[in-house]
Amino acid sequence: MIEHAVASKTPRIWLAAGALAYAVGVIVASANPGPRAWALHSLGFLPPALRTLGLALLVLGIAKLVHGVFRPGENPAAAQPERGSAPKRAKTKRVGAKRANRQFFLPLLLIPLAATFALLRARTQFLGDGTVWLSGLQANVVTAKNEPLSAALWLGVTSLLRTFHVPIEAHTLAVLPILCGLAAATFAWGIARELAPQKQERITTLVLLLTLATTQLFCGYIESYPPVAMFVFGFLWLGLRRVRGEGPILLLPIAFALCVAGHLATAVLTPAFLFLALRGREPKAHRFALAAAGPALAIGLLLLLGSNPAEWFRSFATATRGGDVGNLSTTVVKPAYGILSLDHLVDFGNAILLILPIPLLLLVARLAERRGRITTLAPDTAFLALAAVPGVALVALLRLPLPPAQDWDLISILLLPAAVFAIRAGRSLFTAPDSKRLNLGLATFAAGALLPYLLVNANESTAIRRFETILSPDAKITSFARAYGNYALWKHFSGRGNPASAHPYAIRALESEGGNPRYWTNVGLDLYQMKRYDEALPYLEEGAKRGPNLWVLRYNLGLCLKEKGRYVEAANEFGVAARTGGGRPEVLHNLGIALFKSGRADSAIAIWQDVARRWPAYAQALQAQQGGAPPP
Repeated sequence: MIEHAVASKTPRIWLAAGALAYAVGVIVASANPGPRAWALHSLGFLPPALRTLGLALLVLGIAKLVHGVFRPGENPAAAQPERGSAPKRAKTKRVGAKRANRQFFLPLLLIPLAATFALLRARTQFLGDGTVWLSGLQANVVTAKNEPLSAALWLGVTSLLRTFHVPIEAHTLAVLPILCGLAAATFAWGIARELAPQKQERITTLVLLLTLATTQLFCGYIESYPPVAMFVFGFLWLGLRRVRGEGPILLLPIAFALCVAGHLATAVLTPAFLFLALRGREPKAHRFALAAAGPALAIGLLLLLGSNPAEWFRSFATATRGGDVGNLSTTVVKPAYGILSLDHLVDFGNAILLILPIPLLLLVARLAERRGRITTLAPDTAFLALAAVPGVALVALLRLPLPPAQDWDLISILLLPAAVFAIRAGRSLFTAPDSKRLNLGLATFAAGALLPYLLVNANESTAIRRFETILSPDAKITSFARAYGNYALWKHFSGRGNPASAHPYAIRALESEGGNPRYWTNVGLDLYQMKRYDEALPYLEEGAKRGPNLWVLRYNLGLCLKEKGRYVEAANEFGVAARTGGGRPEVLHNLGIALFKSGRADSAIAIWQDVARRWPAYAQALQAQQGGAPPP
């Protein structure tokens, strides 16, 4: 289907009006940032200079959009020489130059893009489950049954870093999301080439794809979603090529399997994959085999990576009805509100406005031009619609214990195909011959919409203030969500060796979910690290009582008992910790100290000898720290 240039001003007016309404919403929400309009309030947390920059981009974008309505510009076709007037040599040079530009544009773009991802790296791990993933990677243990391929990639990166003696920290792990972002940008450029016919419109399409909120995932985001976003971009690009009859068809089932193994939620792409597999010029038997290959490869890869059907059904139940959310909760968690509620609708709208505001405006403008009439879809539009609709439907049905403001990353993946579909549906607005100013306005406004969110998360203090706002008493969230959020804040300060700053968040987490033994221990651990042993002991004892088989809780209790001089009891706690999964050098070393202090020197020496044999590097470091003296 060939689209004609847009002659009516109606869609452009809608686009400019929608952009103005969005900017007003940002200004109002940012004037007094609260938990309700969490998609629009980021600007309010920034310092004045950056706030002015964000507003300037929005205002300039709106000005260019309005200018594009009333003074659209000259038709570039009118300035072209008549056919045949240019010498053939000049034409050949122009074609060669275009090919050279295509070859060098993307590599030149990737260099500053990588620098941008690194510069805007998230300085905290409050978004999603970053704190849990970082701790798991540092311990080289990540349990991710819903996203086994992503977990395998992360563990591979940590193994490589350890090989080169690079510390496993947030800033060093950022290499994986940055590389995923560069690959995703490459696929996005491929998508732009499929959707836009000319260079100017192609660049605009690329800018719109790179200014979705999914870009945050590539800025040092430590979780499964950077690889998944990369896989989804790749699948959409290969799908658009398949619609046009190009590209190796065998890559399609592989791309689909990578998406599903990266995260189970991307199984919503199944209708789009089947559409691609069952159309084409191949014999019917080959097409049916291709359609079967995708799910078969996905299931095989999931099983190979340790995922199983029981986990798949459990994840579906958790997503649609709430449920057991893992090792940081002891109870089944019910969502704070139902699907058919105003609160759910507000969260759904916030998710859309955070992740794909500009594609949404394009889609609304396009529908306004057509007055709601839906005609036969072109094959590429049909493919993108089949990829988009199930994801949007799942977002509408999600009832996760963590609200979208905290768990936006999963939603960003589900809405990514919808963003590409909306850009495809509204492309006639910026591919018309007189759309130069409108293209500039779209790109500028899109940058202004995304930049505040990236800047907030790239600064520790603003990220903390925004996250505290999401957890404020006015936020309608579950007790689990409030406890988990405060746990993330506690983890942030505790990991920086600042127990005094971490302690208030440990108290809030405990107040929100008193049945969780870890939260009792966290309160006691802060007090222990502040050398307030008498105050710490009741909390540590309660945590160990509530979680008797959690070795970390027993170990922390043992540390406090040791400091109190109660060595026999400390040795008992260290022994339980060692038997229930804590067979680590520091646990055994402290067990030896407690045994030695309680008069069991022979047992202590045997344990220290075992530690030296099994972990020589640890023993050497400990001996150097003690100045060559034997253990106390």
